[in-house]
This record gives sequence, structure tokens and C-alpha cells, in this order.
Amino acid sequence: MSNASYVREQLLASMPNDALVLVLDISGCRYLDSAAIEVLFDASRRLARRRQELRLVMPPNSPLRRVIELTEVHTAAPVYESLDAALTE
Repeated sequence: MSNASYVREQLLASMPNDALVLVLDISGCRYLDSAAIEVLFDASRRLARRRQELRLVMPPNSPLRRVIELTEVHTAAPVYESLDAALTE
């Protein structure tokens, strides 16, 4: 939780204004707390204001799949099963 603001700012700072999509691969992530979930929602909102999109990559067998579904993060950032799928849409 202490680094949530830092992570949010780094994500947004890494996104150039001329890019259309920021793909965040959370395949290796094993835990997301409420602060991390809020970072995803906030980043998605901020990018949308810039006409950009946040996409998440998470395999179907990820332990976080249920968390993403329960918190409805997928409504703010579509979830793809692979990096290739997220990059080719």
C-alpha cells in the first residue's frame, strides 16, 4: 500500500501521449490488495481521459482471476490471456 501512489505515477509516466494502449502484464503477480486494485481503476480512468486504454494480461489459471472478477476490474481494463492477444487487438 505504501508504494501504490508511486506505481500509479510510474505507469502513467511511462505512457507517451501518442501511444494508444498500455499493456500491463500481471501474469507473474500472485497478490493484489485493495490499493493495487484502486491503482488499476485509477490508471484506466486517467488513460481514458487521454483517449488511451489500459489492458491487462493474465493467464486463465492465474490465482488473481477471481479477484479481478469480483472487483470488476475487467470492466475498466480488459483482460487478455496472453501478451500476444493484448497486443494484436
